[in-house]
Amino acid sequence: MQELKKYETLMQKINEYLKELEYDSEVIESEDYLGIPSVIFGIEKDDKNRDRYCHVMCVPLTEGLEYYRMYQFLVILPFGDPKKIGDHADEQINLLLSKLNNLTPLGHFGVNDAAQLTYRYVYLATDVEHMTQDKLEDLLEMMMLSLNIHQDLIESVYKKEITATQALKEAVK
Repeated sequence: MQELKKYETLMQKINEYLKELEYDSEVIESEDYLGIPSVIFGIEKDDKNRDRYCHVMCVPLTEGLEYYRMYQFLVILPFGDPKKIGDHADEQINLLLSKLNNLTPLGHFGVNDAAQLTYRYVYLATDVEHMTQDKLEDLLEMMMLSLNIHQDLIESVYKKEITATQALKEAVK
C-alpha cells in the first residue's frame, strides 16, 4: 500500500509539471488502469491535425530493484484498426517496426496486446534522481522528435501505400 502511495505521489508531481508546461493532463487513479496510477495528457497534433495522447506511468520493478524508477511513456498512434493488424499489413508493419527501431535512438515502435500501433519510451531513474520539470520537458521534446520522424512512414505502410522496404529507404535519407 505504501508503494502504491509513492507512485500516486510521483504521478501527481508529473501532472503538476505537465500543467506548468501547459499540457492538458489528468491523473488516472490506480483502480482505473492496470492497478497503477498514471497520467494521460494530450501531446501536439500530428501533421494531419489528429489528436494524440501520451500515457505515463511509473512501472513497479521487481524485488531488489526498488532503488530504481521506470517511467513509461506510451503513445497510441492515431491511425489503424486493430482488427486489420493481422493480415498483410501485419507482416509489413512488423518488418518496418523491427528495422525502424534499429534507427530510432530514443523509444521504440510496436504493436501492443490490443493490436494498436504504439510508440513507447522508457526513462530509468534512481530513487534519489527525481523527475524535474526541466527533465520532463527535455524528455518530451526528444520523444516527439522520434515519434514525428517515423509516424508518417508507418502509416503509409499500414495503409499499403508503400512497402516496408520503400519506407526504410525513405527513413535513411
